[in-house]
Amino acid sequence: MLPIVAPPRADGRRDLYFSACDGQGRTRPGRTRFDLARPGWSGLEAEPLLDLGPRGAFDDNGVTASSIVRHRGRTFLYYIGWSLGVTVPFYVSIGCAVSRDGGAMFRRAS
Repeated sequence: MLPIVAPPRADGRRDLYFSACDGQGRTRPGRTRFDLARPGWSGLEAEPLLDLGPRGAFDDNGVTASSIVRHRGRTFLYYIGWSLGVTVPFYVSIGCAVSRDGGAMFRRAS
C-alpha cells in the first residue's frame, strides 16, 4: 500500500501514515511527521498506531492503513483488516478506528 499523507497540521507539519510488516508478514500502521518547509523527519513512532485485533477477528493477522480523515477534532483511520483464510490465503475486510489525540493512538470504532 502507498503511504498516506494527511492534511497539514496547525504547525505546518504533515503526518505520513504507512503500514509495515513484522517478521511474520503481518502489517500494522505507523506514523512519522515531516515539514515541507524544513527538510527532514521528526522521527518514527516506536509503537504501531493500531495493533492486531483479537484472535478470530477480521483484523487478527494484519492492519493496513488506507485512508485518514480529520473531522471535528477527531482523526478517523480507515483500514484493511487481514485474517487467514482456508480456501484462499487471506480474507480482507474494512474497518474504522478513531483518535481523539490527533492521530497518535487509535481505538476501533467498527
